[in-house]
Amino acid sequence: MDQITLLSLWILGALAGGTLSRLIGLPPLVGFLLAGVVGSQLGFQSPAGAFEFMAHLGVELLLFTIGLKIRITELVRPLILTTGLAQLGVFGVAVLPLVIWFQPDNPVAYILAIGLAFSSTVMAAKVLEARRETRAFHGRLTIGVLVLQDVVAVVLLSMMAGSTPSPWALALLALPLVRPVLYRLLDALGDGELQVIGGAVLSLVIGAGLFKFVGLSGELGALVMGSMLAGHAKAKALSENLWSFRELLLVGFFLMVGTQVDFDLDVLLLVLGLTLLLPIKGLIWLMILTRAKLRSYTAFLASASLFSYSEFALLVAAGATSAGLIDPRWLGAMALAVVVSFVLSAPLARSVHGLYDRLERRLGQFERADRHPDDTPLTIGNAQVLVMGMGRVGTGAYLYLCEKGVNVVGLDADPTKIGPHCAKGREVLFADADDPALWRGLRLDGVEMIILAMPDQGAQSQAAMQLRKMGFTGRIVSGARNQYAIEPARQAGADMVYDVADAAGVGLGERALECLERRR
Repeated sequence: MDQITLLSLWILGALAGGTLSRLIGLPPLVGFLLAGVVGSQLGFQSPAGAFEFMAHLGVELLLFTIGLKIRITELVRPLILTTGLAQLGVFGVAVLPLVIWFQPDNPVAYILAIGLAFSSTVMAAKVLEARRETRAFHGRLTIGVLVLQDVVAVVLLSMMAGSTPSPWALALLALPLVRPVLYRLLDALGDGELQVIGGAVLSLVIGAGLFKFVGLSGELGALVMGSMLAGHAKAKALSENLWSFRELLLVGFFLMVGTQVDFDLDVLLLVLGLTLLLPIKGLIWLMILTRAKLRSYTAFLASASLFSYSEFALLVAAGATSAGLIDPRWLGAMALAVVVSFVLSAPLARSVHGLYDRLERRLGQFERADRHPDDTPLTIGNAQVLVMGMGRVGTGAYLYLCEKGVNVVGLDADPTKIGPHCAKGREVLFADADDPALWRGLRLDGVEMIILAMPDQGAQSQAAMQLRKMGFTGRIVSGARNQYAIEPARQAGADMVYDVADAAGVGLGERALECLERRR
């Protein structure tokens, strides 16, 4: 059988495994890993060098796209730095005895222990997006910590490379000087297929290739090149266009790791030990975040998102294996531990809010008396109307009511929206409608009406239900984004459900009629 046909069959197996994983609520990469494990155990031949080649390019593209999202100002925030680095150190120490047992007299064990402290970017991002909590305080905190961990992972990968940099490596310090040239190049590529090819060249040739040429890690070069382009207006589009290409290549990495799983008693004991350490990992996160003056709600949700082991730990282990620094069985054991952590994280993610409700009193004991500024407001003053959700719909309602002389206050869970509103003189406060503490502490004295304009229809229904449960007797108006959201909002307690799509059509028709009448 030729190599192309053989690779196609392995990718077909990865597709089957990934599809089954998605059907049971797990990331497809779990299926890719298991496809590699099953194929290897059944004795199927691997395509010579194909997995390694795909893995190499896929990892560099992955780090390039991560670099496109890096904001240095976010990484150097004291909360991100202190909590992220503290957790790496504390859990690294906790897991170190287990690592040393499997890798005795090996100084690389310390690096592997730090890698185990990483949390899965894929799993956390999937969970936060599914719950529409990416821009909530705990969501932004989680993403910031994950990016910090990704940067640390690249540093560890560079250490694994083991090569001595050439004197020309110092010239890389002048890279920021060529950023204007790179920006103009990205502008010239446009938005089509040339952007995809250009992004691949920037990451794999200019970034990774240049760093390899001077004796540094290609992964580090890809990350640096991405971060240099992070401020460009097309950075997000470039990342999205490279996504499919990157994911296809990363299938080779996960298949490669899966084929290297070697079952024996020591491996199984190591996987069992790593699984038993997962609750300790979550507890360490909870303790560190509450010690950083965060509320138990924020700390618990962030800890749940950071619960699993990371695919980046696989990258670190793969680098150490390629360099011949560790027992090759470690990579397979790490792959199994990642799979198990994903399997355990999926139900935790689905039930995290209900679990917090049951554990809230106990978790509150971890809180400090002084709080971080993420605390939700307890009072909204003497407002007559409260608008929850200050996106386009909520802002439009807010401005209209202000023009009519109504005293109105806005709430939003995305802090990035609050600053611009306040700069324009609007009274907009931070509040997360998914936070149970909001509904116990919010004072609604004098509020006659609440407008629900959050983009998530489930959040609107939940808010209406919570408002009625806390005894609010005023009017609740819900802005439905589709017809299927109307009845659930009414059943939850909304007095009126306004179809935003129909309203947009009516408004467009009114403006068109005015334009037609002016022409007459």
